[in-house]
Amino acid sequence: MKIWKALKYWFQGLFTCRAYVACKMTGRNRREMINRAKRICAVLRKAGVEPISPVIEERVQARRGVLRNLSKLRLFKKWTDDKRIITWKAHAVILDGADAKSFGMEREYALNRFWLWKPTLLLMPNQGITVAAFEDDLISDDEEAIAHYLVEHHGNLYKRIKWRLVMINRCLPKFLAAQLWQWIH
Repeated sequence: MKIWKALKYWFQGLFTCRAYVACKMTGRNRREMINRAKRICAVLRKAGVEPISPVIEERVQARRGVLRNLSKLRLFKKWTDDKRIITWKAHAVILDGADAKSFGMEREYALNRFWLWKPTLLLMPNQGITVAAFEDDLISDDEEAIAHYLVEHHGNLYKRIKWRLVMINRCLPKFLAAQLWQWIH
């Protein structure tokens, strides 16, 4: 039965875009974090994007106060799950509150953009001209603009293949040359 669920999930992914909504979690107010995650997921769903929010997936409890990590083993399992989702389920990653310092979110960014070469969108207040604009697909403070971009550019398998071919053509030769240089340099 599991194989059928996996095939159904894969088939649905051909015609929609799944976006992992990364965010800083540790040290943030739980209730504010949950409300923001629900709002962003609702906007994405309305546009036709399937959101995957770690706040929702990990069932953060709406208790008073900030989220604290008290178990190294439990945190490691959540990080392992997040990496699995980014690698095998998500077609793109949205970094919600990308301007907030979070080592975990930085690792998710690196995994997504620099290892998997997947679309990366930053959801943060407008900061004017930034180097991130040269590397990332979109920087915006508007959830609807991000949702629209995902549907327009990554909304089905054909669009994602087209985007990836451009990305590989632009990056792979430079990557290989740089790797070779590091060995002989």
